[in-house]
Amino acid sequence: TLVQIGPNEWKRMADMAVGDQIYLDGEYQNVTNFFDQGEQEVLKINLEDGGYLESTAAHRWLVMNNQTNEFEWVRTDELSDNYSMVDPNEYTE
Repeated sequence: TLVQIGPNEWKRMADMAVGDQIYLDGEYQNVTNFFDQGEQEVLKINLEDGGYLESTAAHRWLVMNNQTNEFEWVRTDELSDNYSMVDPNEYTE
Protein backbone atom coordinates (compact mmCIF):
# COMPACT_ATOMS: atom_id res chain seq x y z
CA THR A 1 0.00 0.00 0.00
CA LEU A 2 1.27 3.44 -0.90
CA VAL A 3 0.99 6.41 1.44
CA GLN A 4 1.04 9.97 0.16
CA ILE A 5 4.03 11.84 1.67
CA GLY A 6 3.91 14.97 -0.52
CA PRO A 7 1.77 16.55 -3.25
CA ASN A 8 3.13 14.09 -5.85
CA GLU A 9 5.16 11.72 -3.66
CA TRP A 10 4.28 8.26 -2.39
CA LYS A 11 5.99 5.77 -0.07
CA ARG A 12 5.26 2.14 0.78
CA MET A 13 3.41 1.87 4.09
CA ALA A 14 5.81 -0.91 5.12
CA ASP A 15 8.66 1.62 4.85
CA MET A 16 7.00 4.23 7.08
CA ALA A 17 8.24 4.87 10.63
CA VAL A 18 7.14 6.88 13.65
CA GLY A 19 8.35 10.44 13.04
CA ASP A 20 7.76 10.33 9.27
CA GLN A 21 5.21 12.67 7.76
CA ILE A 22 2.25 11.91 5.52
CA TYR A 23 0.42 14.37 3.29
CA LEU A 24 -3.32 14.39 4.03
CA ASP A 25 -5.91 16.84 2.71
CA GLY A 26 -3.20 19.28 1.61
CA GLU A 27 -1.37 19.27 4.97
CA TYR A 28 1.56 17.38 6.43
CA GLN A 29 0.77 15.17 9.44
CA ASN A 30 3.26 13.39 11.73
CA VAL A 31 3.16 9.62 12.08
CA THR A 32 2.90 9.11 15.83
CA ASN A 33 2.09 5.40 16.13
CA PHE A 34 1.39 2.17 14.28
CA PHE A 35 -1.46 -0.20 15.00
CA ASP A 36 -0.98 -3.90 14.35
CA GLN A 37 -4.14 -5.14 12.68
CA GLY A 38 -3.23 -8.79 13.10
CA GLU A 39 -3.57 -11.43 10.44
CA GLN A 40 -6.45 -10.77 8.05
CA GLU A 41 -8.02 -12.39 5.01
CA VAL A 42 -6.80 -10.97 1.70
CA LEU A 43 -9.33 -10.23 -1.05
CA LYS A 44 -8.54 -10.11 -4.77
CA ILE A 45 -9.82 -7.15 -6.82
CA ASN A 46 -9.97 -7.88 -10.55
CA LEU A 47 -9.29 -4.88 -12.80
CA GLU A 48 -10.67 -4.19 -16.27
CA ASP A 49 -7.21 -4.40 -17.84
CA GLY A 50 -6.78 -7.98 -16.62
CA GLY A 51 -4.60 -7.02 -13.67
CA TYR A 52 -5.58 -7.35 -10.05
CA LEU A 53 -4.94 -5.91 -6.59
CA GLU A 54 -4.92 -7.73 -3.27
CA SER A 55 -6.16 -6.09 -0.10
CA THR A 56 -7.83 -6.63 3.23
CA ALA A 57 -11.59 -6.04 3.46
CA ALA A 58 -11.21 -2.86 5.53
CA HIS A 59 -8.64 -1.15 3.29
CA ARG A 60 -9.99 2.11 1.90
CA TRP A 61 -9.60 3.11 -1.74
CA LEU A 62 -10.05 6.45 -3.46
CA VAL A 63 -12.58 5.72 -6.22
CA MET A 64 -14.81 7.54 -8.66
CA ASN A 65 -18.51 6.91 -8.07
CA ASN A 66 -19.75 6.24 -11.62
CA GLN A 67 -23.29 7.33 -10.72
CA THR A 68 -22.46 10.68 -9.08
CA ASN A 69 -19.10 11.39 -10.80
CA GLU A 70 -17.65 12.23 -7.39
CA PHE A 71 -14.58 10.91 -5.61
CA GLU A 72 -15.23 8.73 -2.56
CA TRP A 73 -13.26 6.62 -0.11
CA VAL A 74 -14.64 3.06 -0.16
CA ARG A 75 -13.63 -0.10 1.70
CA THR A 76 -12.53 -3.12 -0.34
CA ASP A 77 -15.59 -5.08 0.77
CA GLU A 78 -17.84 -2.24 -0.50
CA LEU A 79 -16.39 -2.08 -4.03
CA SER A 80 -18.73 -2.81 -6.93
CA ASP A 81 -19.19 -1.99 -10.61
CA ASN A 82 -20.54 1.39 -9.46
CA TYR A 83 -16.95 2.51 -8.80
CA SER A 84 -13.80 3.07 -10.83
CA MET A 85 -10.37 2.90 -9.26
CA VAL A 86 -8.44 6.19 -9.26
CA ASP A 87 -4.76 6.33 -10.16
CA PRO A 88 -3.19 8.41 -7.36
CA ASN A 89 -0.78 9.90 -9.92
CA GLU A 90 -3.73 11.34 -11.86
CA TYR A 91 -5.80 12.54 -8.87
CA THR A 92 -5.84 16.26 -8.15
CA GLU A 93 -7.66 17.89 -5.26
